[in-house]
Amino acid sequence: MSLRTRRRHGGAHRVLGGIAPLAAFLAACAVPTDLPHWDTTWVVPVKGASVSVAQLLPAGLRATTDGSAFQLDLAPATFSTSLAEVCGGACPPVRGVIVPKPAFTATLGSSLALPPGVASATVAGGTVVVSATNGFSFDPLRPAGGVYGTMTITVSAGGAVLASATEDGATTPFPSGSTLNRTLPLAAAPVSGPLSVRLVLTSPAGGLVTLDPAERLTVSAAAPDIRLADARVDLANRPVSAPTLALGLDGLDASVTERVHGGALVLGITNPFDGATGAMTLRITAPGASPITRPVALRVGTTTERVELTQAELRSMLGRPDVTLSATGTMSSSAPVLVTPSQTVTITTTLELVLGAKEP
Repeated sequence: MSLRTRRRHGGAHRVLGGIAPLAAFLAACAVPTDLPHWDTTWVVPVKGASVSVAQLLPAGLRATTDGSAFQLDLAPATFSTSLAEVCGGACPPVRGVIVPKPAFTATLGSSLALPPGVASATVAGGTVVVSATNGFSFDPLRPAGGVYGTMTITVSAGGAVLASATEDGATTPFPSGSTLNRTLPLAAAPVSGPLSVRLVLTSPAGGLVTLDPAERLTVSAAAPDIRLADARVDLANRPVSAPTLALGLDGLDASVTERVHGGALVLGITNPFDGATGAMTLRITAPGASPITRPVALRVGTTTERVELTQAELRSMLGRPDVTLSATGTMSSSAPVLVTPSQTVTITTTLELVLGAKEP
């Protein structure tokens, strides 16, 4: 407990660990009503609140259950090419012609876009699942005995390769109508745009086949479990709220509340999101009393916000059960804000009560 004393124009300051000690102390001291020349300011820690990083994340980005990373949800992509497109003039333009299979290279790809509102991120791990379905009437990896082709799948971002795998016809068949499924682990890397998925199928010349220029090679790509170490997200009036707190003020009886002359809620706010600011509205509710609302600024870093309360407002909630404090508002930034899974806006709450002589 700390104690600072000054005459009439200020008062004595005492710090207690909660409402119950305050009530017990006052009961023991039996503050007299015949000493009007002193005021005492009691500083009582109440409860803290927080705004988790989850409230700042756009759709498609969420924290993992253990809070160690972000989970990135990317919409899957499907892309394809026809035999006519990859074979060109080497394949007859009509269906059903039996000819020696010509050599060709098929290159096709698509991208998995970052969700709207995610400007960039750092990939920490995860996989991309690629499935290739052979709609040709032949096996492009094994077009003839002893002759083999290759299929290479590459996942990249901004020119940096995050994953790559190659299938060789010598060990992997790809018969007509079949699907090859491959799961590619991603390397850790920063990304500032979509993930590019590229497939290159090199098929050598082979034996006699019946060709149909409309037949297709179809590829699908999905990223079911990409994990991020951090992300830069856009904030524009993002709604945020702190959980409703029960202040536990019912431990104060009339002998205390009738000596309350004024006071304040003092909020210690730590905002770790560099560049993100905002405003919240505090709302204090007590049974049988009108709600008390006050604006509070959210600034960058650690700040102190003092919310002055009138004598009438304090007396309307002190000593009453089920007094609650809640806060809602928005946060914004002029540029994408770097966020990590462990970041949280923390709010510590202290109640200051100015006590003096009992008023008539």
